[in-house]
Amino acid sequence: MRHFDLLILVNRPRQDVYDYLADPLNLLEVQPLLRKIQTKERSRNENGATVVSFDGLYVLPVLGLPLLRRLAHVVNTLTNPPNEMEYHAVYRPRIEIQFAYEFRQERNATQIKLRVNIIKVSHWMEDFVYNRAMNAQRSLLVNLKNRLEGPV
Repeated sequence: MRHFDLLILVNRPRQDVYDYLADPLNLLEVQPLLRKIQTKERSRNENGATVVSFDGLYVLPVLGLPLLRRLAHVVNTLTNPPNEMEYHAVYRPRIEIQFAYEFRQERNATQIKLRVNIIKVSHWMEDFVYNRAMNAQRSLLVNLKNRLEGPV
């Protein structure tokens, strides 16, 4: 299972950052490839954590044109608010990725550690999926920082 870690510091309180990422609709503002979200269900799991499942439509550019569309089923588990949350995404064709967030308060800012685990992918698509996931998550974190910190 391939994985990578990303870190970023956002100059906002931890609860604000957590609440923003916990709402799937906010992903439309910070995830550059995501075009549409349809929330399916909000429930609690056996550990009492809130679970939100939704379908998302992602558009991937091919030769600079937005041609490749991917539908994903995503489950967001608020495992330990406001310290941890996990997104688990299943894309076609048979791609499964886990996004595990940790939030730490650092004086007046929040440090976000994101671990991305590529759980399932065919061997011939592994490098492509790894690179796309890394670029998308870097963009998400930078866009999140810019959105929450506002203009300087």
